[in-house]
Order: sequence, then structure tokens, then C-alpha cells
Amino acid sequence: MRMKMPQSFPEDSFLRFGIAASASLPRILSDEYMNDPLRRMQHFDMSWRAVRYRYRTSAECDEKLKAMLAAQRDWGIDDDDRNYKLDRCIYEFFTNALSVLENFGFCLYFIGNAISPPAFPTVKSLKDIWLKTTELAFRSAFLRSL
Repeated sequence: MRMKMPQSFPEDSFLRFGIAASASLPRILSDEYMNDPLRRMQHFDMSWRAVRYRYRTSAECDEKLKAMLAAQRDWGIDDDDRNYKLDRCIYEFFTNALSVLENFGFCLYFIGNAISPPAFPTVKSLKDIWLKTTELAFRSAFLRSL
């Protein structure tokens, strides 16, 4: 059963991307998957799912934030509990929105590694995979042929 996503999320396109990208990675239950010390398919799948989870959380925080701001006229200046909830909601919105981008970059890095492993060596050191690392690896792998 699919997770319910906000209308603003490109669900069909993202599912097609996941299916197409997975074709480049070791098939689950294959010998290649079982013997892949880098667990590339697992990392791709987890980051692909995280994009959806973080997007949904960010969208839910957006709705909560709108409702809180609509009710703001009832707040007192010293209403610490409501101010805390507003601050927390804003923080959750932005950290999840940033996480969407970071997880998508992580996801793309593993696809890049499946297509052109020499240009994506950082796959051996997961903590070093950042948006900039992904961008530079893609430039190195695919823009030199243009």
C-alpha cells in the first residue's frame, strides 16, 4: 500500500524514477546484491524513501504552521507554550525540507555510482556524500563528454 503524499509531491514521476534508477543497481536476492559490501541498493532505497518521508513531514508542518498563524491573533506576547510550538513547527519544516534535498542528492550519488563507479568513489565513505559531492561527481562523470 502506498503512503499518502501531499498533492504537491510528484508521486508518479518519483515512483517512475525509483523504478528506472533501481534497474542500475543489484537486484535484491541476486548474488550481486548479497555480495555487495557497499549495499548500494539498500542505501538508494532508504534515501529514496527518506525523500518521501521528509517531504510529507515538511508538508504536514506547513499545514500546522498555517493553522497556528491563522490563530495567532489569540496569542499573548508572553505565551511561551504557543511560541515554543510555533518555533518547533518552523524548525521541523525547514530541517525536513533541507533533508528532502540532501536525501535526493544521496540517492542520486548511488545511481551515479552504478552507472560510472570511478567518478563516484565516495560511496565507500557515506558521511562524505553531500550535495556538493554529488554535483562534482556528476560533472566529472557526465559533463566532460559534452
